[in-house]
Amino acid sequence: MQSDSRYPLASDRSERPVEERSHFDRRHPVSAVAARLCSPDHAGRPVGGPACGRCWERAIRDDERFVIEFDVPREVKRDPMLVDDIAVQLACQGEPVRLTAVELRTAVSRLVGQGLDRSEIGRRLNRDAAMIGRVLVTLQAMATAAETQAAKAAGQAGEAVPAGGEAA
Repeated sequence: MQSDSRYPLASDRSERPVEERSHFDRRHPVSAVAARLCSPDHAGRPVGGPACGRCWERAIRDDERFVIEFDVPREVKRDPMLVDDIAVQLACQGEPVRLTAVELRTAVSRLVGQGLDRSEIGRRLNRDAAMIGRVLVTLQAMATAAETQAAKAAGQAGEAVPAGGEAA
């Protein structure tokens, strides 16, 4: 029995390639949670890779409960300039943590402030010295740009005062 394509029967779904029907893969927002909840002794087979159906359901229900209880939006726009201070702190302690570019610059800056050299910073952040060098160059360029902008702003403020030193 064939169904309307808008409402496929279970038998129709199982015949389709996995990549067409796999919403529950590692790209799903709660996949890391589902994977952490799942253990090899669960009776269910993994759905989409990271977890079994029972663990996916628990992760999704817990996420929904959190949204309702704390009145947070379901879809959160990522702010590329947001820094996860906990992730940066863990990375600076040598923990393996995924960092955004902004967080990596923040971590390198903190470790430079602690007096660590490029190779030690690389070891702590699990990055090669060349990458740390590129981050340091970026940080220096950003500092120079900020200084230039501050000097311009100070100069423009000074232009408002006549040469005699008194405001008109």
